[in-house]
Amino acid sequence: MKDRIFAVGYRRLDDSPRHRFAPWPIARTALQLAWRRRATKVALLFCFGTLMVHGVWMISQVLLREFDPGVAGSTEMAQSTFGTAQEVLSSFVQAQFFSTAVAMAIITAGFVADDRHAGAFDLYFARPLTKMDYALGKCLGAGAVPAATIVLPAMLLWFVAVGGIDAERGQNLWRLGLPTLATSLAASTWLTGVVLGLSSLGEKSRTVGATFIAVLFGLMAFGEALPAAGHDWGGYLSPMRDLRTVAHGLLDVGSTSVSGALLSRGEALNESGLASFLALTLQSALGFGALSWRLHREVVG
Repeated sequence: MKDRIFAVGYRRLDDSPRHRFAPWPIARTALQLAWRRRATKVALLFCFGTLMVHGVWMISQVLLREFDPGVAGSTEMAQSTFGTAQEVLSSFVQAQFFSTAVAMAIITAGFVADDRHAGAFDLYFARPLTKMDYALGKCLGAGAVPAATIVLPAMLLWFVAVGGIDAERGQNLWRLGLPTLATSLAASTWLTGVVLGLSSLGEKSRTVGATFIAVLFGLMAFGEALPAAGHDWGGYLSPMRDLRTVAHGLLDVGSTSVSGALLSRGEALNESGLASFLALTLQSALGFGALSWRLHREVVG
């Protein structure tokens, strides 16, 4: 009888304790389910296109600088024609912020809402799982999207800028590493916090995704309209304006023809970079707070 039981696949339970990071399976499952949808791949393709455009922009700068180093004024010509590496990095984070927002609305909007709609909380917490494990798992899953589309590509562009120029002339570019990382992390944290907060308040992924995009563009509209009416504090409501201010401050974007054209097109900045960073942090904290409130409200123990 023992051999027959073994033959059909039953095994003795392993009595040794297993130390497994509980949030990881939650994050992995959420991402695997999202990857099965065609819309996910299309959204990520647009993010890849944004990276390609800025990659060509950065490589063009490097090639123009290295084309004939002996020619006087070659650096000035490169900056006047293609801008600076700071402008490429700042522009990429801002443009990818929009692309990733659309991807987040498609991929991560249902991370919590779908669980609520399906009544999956009872299944999750029937096991020895804490509310912190669940929340951390969802944050890891949602945060993996902007990490893959904003943070890692931004650092890749920085490496292209640094590695494509000799050590002597590229010395000033090394200092851009930490500001680039900080700016991309600020954008990623806002996207992760807000989308999870809205997802914890809804029950349908499509509704949450549409609401997320509406909130983003609504804040941007108010953030541009209020300063135009003389209320400068209103500019801090716009996450895009806050992110632009933080990027210009940390990356020290100059006033070349490229950045001048962007600012003349109406892309104004807030007065304080620190206040803009705090505004992004506060909005993302509200999202994480909504997730925590939902778990404390619906999960006992």
